[in-house]
Amino acid sequence: MKLVSFSQDGHRSAYNDVFTHLLRLQNVDISAHHERSRVAFYPMLDDNIPVFLRSCLQNALSGRRTVGLFFRPGECFRRDRVKYRLKNLLFRVLKRMPTIRILTIMPFHVDPRFALVANDWIHDPQLWDMDLLPAAETQDALSATVRAAANGRQVVVALGGQNRLKGFDRFATLWQSDLRLRQRYLFVAAGTVAAECAGDAQAFAEADGLLLDRFISDEELLALYTASDLVWSCYAPHYNQASGIFGRAFQMGKPAIVRDGSYIATIARHLDHPVIAIAQDNATATNELLSWPTEPAPAKAHTTMIAAMRQRDTQVLLSAFGIDVSGLKSAGTEPLAR
Repeated sequence: MKLVSFSQDGHRSAYNDVFTHLLRLQNVDISAHHERSRVAFYPMLDDNIPVFLRSCLQNALSGRRTVGLFFRPGECFRRDRVKYRLKNLLFRVLKRMPTIRILTIMPFHVDPRFALVANDWIHDPQLWDMDLLPAAETQDALSATVRAAANGRQVVVALGGQNRLKGFDRFATLWQSDLRLRQRYLFVAAGTVAAECAGDAQAFAEADGLLLDRFISDEELLALYTASDLVWSCYAPHYNQASGIFGRAFQMGKPAIVRDGSYIATIARHLDHPVIAIAQDNATATNELLSWPTEPAPAKAHTTMIAAMRQRDTQVLLSAFGIDVSGLKSAGTEPLAR
């Protein structure tokens, strides 16, 4: 099997590592260089749809299979641009081709229309992958720094690249808009700020928000999750897709802030994970944040659910690759080595 990845940016490297490891546990030979493999696997087909399409057509002519994970299927149902209508038509055709398997990384119950443009689904792997990854050493000093800055307040963290798609402009505006929020919470933004949000970042910092405008390592991310009380996963309305940041919050039992009506809000409800689904207007959102308990009940442990999700998704992947799943091993018993 050939794994085809267009980038190692963001969470893509972790996806590639986890899928390679998970499939090798099932004795599947997976490589990035085997040109004559029976199956080409694209862990994030959205990164380059034209290349994915060309691979689908070339492989179909030689009887080989192409499998792709679809991260943004919701765009197929947008009507504000012609390209989304064309995307809808393209994936309706691709899912009907016998040598192609399109899998969304959100369940069909999140939006039943996904079944029109994909053959099947798995969960976002970042909902179940942490015990497959090498154990990271948490940066205790960073956790202590955040807690000291909070001075008894609850901590809200926004992690990863800070830009408008990830809702950083709203995160910064909310922080500045109401003194009661600043008295109740400490907002922490950790990750490189996009140029489009430079003004928001400056205003956020000047209002005593904690800004770490730089690359954040895996060890620092773990420390920030550990120090947090709520994790920001409230993204722009047109950025409606699964979230690795939310996935980590789910695995670590951390409540999240999400946009009301978003796919993430629906996923959280089905997973029975605590979230604040805030409204679009800032006044209502502020009141919803202020209404969150100062000492909420601990999030449920999801260990059994996570194992079941990983097992189910492994079976779906193997089936998509054309592999017999009758002898499927228990998925996820051996972590990746460092």
